[in-house]
Amino acid sequence: VYEQGTMERLQGHWMRMVEQIVSTPNVAVEKLELLTVEEREELLVTFNDTAVELPAEATVHALFEQQAARTPEQPALISGEAVWTYGELEARANRIAGWLRAHGVRNEDRVGVLLSRSPQLIAGLLGVLKAGAAYVPLDPALPAARIEGMIQDAGIRILLSEGAQTEMVADWEETALRHVLCLNEERSAVTEIAAAVVEEKKERLAATDAEGQDNCSAKVRFASAEELEAYSPVSTGSTDVQSDVPTTPMNSAYVIYTSGTTGKPKGVVVGHRNVVNFIAG
Repeated sequence: VYEQGTMERLQGHWMRMVEQIVSTPNVAVEKLELLTVEEREELLVTFNDTAVELPAEATVHALFEQQAARTPEQPALISGEAVWTYGELEARANRIAGWLRAHGVRNEDRVGVLLSRSPQLIAGLLGVLKAGAAYVPLDPALPAARIEGMIQDAGIRILLSEGAQTEMVADWEETALRHVLCLNEERSAVTEIAAAVVEEKKERLAATDAEGQDNCSAKVRFASAEELEAYSPVSTGSTDVQSDVPTTPMNSAYVIYTSGTTGKPKGVVVGHRNVVNFIAG
């Protein structure tokens, strides 16, 4: 049941305690020392010597890129039957980053990520970071009104989503949202979703603002995952999606919303340096 080394240490502790009792019979039990000097040094100093040299100029996505360059064929993500290598995940994230930059995303912008736990979620997060922006994770299980409030507060103009969550866009009236990229849908499915959203908005506006019917369809543009192919290295002739995106450790990595003391979600900005410290430390 026990390893030999464990039993030998236990025996040594008992022998050390007995020796102290014999040599100083009046000693209080609480004063007895079980550990040797070497063991105390190991527990208090050696085991706690966990300091590491952090990469001073590293960002979260840069660390991933370094790993992808070292092991491009190794599995990076496994979800059910889906297995993506580091190289595949890197390529998908680069395409998302290229699409985001092409649609106006710049450093320190906020991009909403309304995705369930899936491979697309990981690719989306990396893609946002590679584009120089900060992602805002939005839990699909939250009420639509709460998600709308966070999108409005963060000033999100672009949302990464999937078909199951995209339809709630029809309920949002006070956001700056302009683009929704559905990472798990083909163009035909996205077209149907967009049409349904526009129609629902028209019906809602018809009762209050007839002129709004002409404008609501142009407010939010929906895109499918198929559009990302235009941002692959083969299509663009480039393998460096970040040549014009000078992200530093001081830039924001993500904005996480807490419930807040008043019950109203409050955004907390977390920088790359904080995340790198957590990962590398």
